[in-house]
Amino acid sequence: MAAPLPRILLLGPRRSGKSSISSVVLNKMSPHETLFRLDSTAVLSTQHIHNNDLCPFTVHDFPGDWDLTESMSSSTPALDSTSAAAVLAAQRAQDVLIFGGSPLVALIFVLDAQDEPYDHTLARFAALVARAVAVNPDINIELFINKVDGELFLSDEAKYDCRRDVMSQVQDELGDVSASKGDEEGGDLSDLPIGYYLTSIYDHSIFEAFSKVVQKLIPTLPTIENLLNVLVSSCRMEKAFLYDVVSKLYISTDSSPVDAASVELCSDMIDVVLDVSGIYGVKFSKRAVSQAAIDDAASENNGEFGSRSGEARSMNSEGETSGEGAGDSSYYDSQSSSR
Repeated sequence: MAAPLPRILLLGPRRSGKSSISSVVLNKMSPHETLFRLDSTAVLSTQHIHNNDLCPFTVHDFPGDWDLTESMSSSTPALDSTSAAAVLAAQRAQDVLIFGGSPLVALIFVLDAQDEPYDHTLARFAALVARAVAVNPDINIELFINKVDGELFLSDEAKYDCRRDVMSQVQDELGDVSASKGDEEGGDLSDLPIGYYLTSIYDHSIFEAFSKVVQKLIPTLPTIENLLNVLVSSCRMEKAFLYDVVSKLYISTDSSPVDAASVELCSDMIDVVLDVSGIYGVKFSKRAVSQAAIDDAASENNGEFGSRSGEARSMNSEGETSGEGAGDSSYYDSQSSSR
């Protein structure tokens, strides 16, 4: 039986940018198109990503008004002990279905950085984290501080101040949840490792953040990183990235620090290569295959002129040469015969 694919859960309030992130990163939609082509997510959507065998995964995009903490208990305000136990059991089963099943699960909570204050949103985030950790202690918790591209975040200092404030509020909320739940409901959450990322769909920050999340879901990541370290050392490279060209996510890199400018440069080069190959790729591929076949035939005949003759015959049979090419073919044949 095949192992379940790693899962990425996209959660967050309405208009925080969850569907826009998924569309830009995974479906190659232009950031500007998300303004008028995307509607609010009404139902849970699932997308399977299998661009290569190193990092297949699934993305579950939850509606913005979907609230796990209130999805079942709020509809039944007064319950006896039996009914309450049944509701808790059903909630537990729901938690296991969503967050459990595999350690290769990442919960990405998207926060709209322009929608202040964050108190209510981060309280909801802390409650989700408590429920997730209770059924899957190995789950990866990530917080995307999205839309840091407005007038409030023109400087890097403003962005870093926002991230620092969010981190402080999250720690306070997690401390309150831990105190209210007790040790039996997941223990102390204040020391829980959480990834904080400043993101925007209008630059490469969202690709870098999503890449780091995907890397945590790759079981063979240490092996790949070691191979890249050997490559950098052997070839005297400055930096090495292993990219998924389709999504522009880098699967792994060597152990040296990652520079955001290098990631941006690599992403731009991938765009250039794809654009050029879209113009010349088909024609170039056919010629490359044809030339490879000619070279193989030449190596079998062990003759330079035989290779030239085979090339001329191949070009003549494909209708790509004129009478001049046919004359060249006869010339090479005669030279080969004389030799």
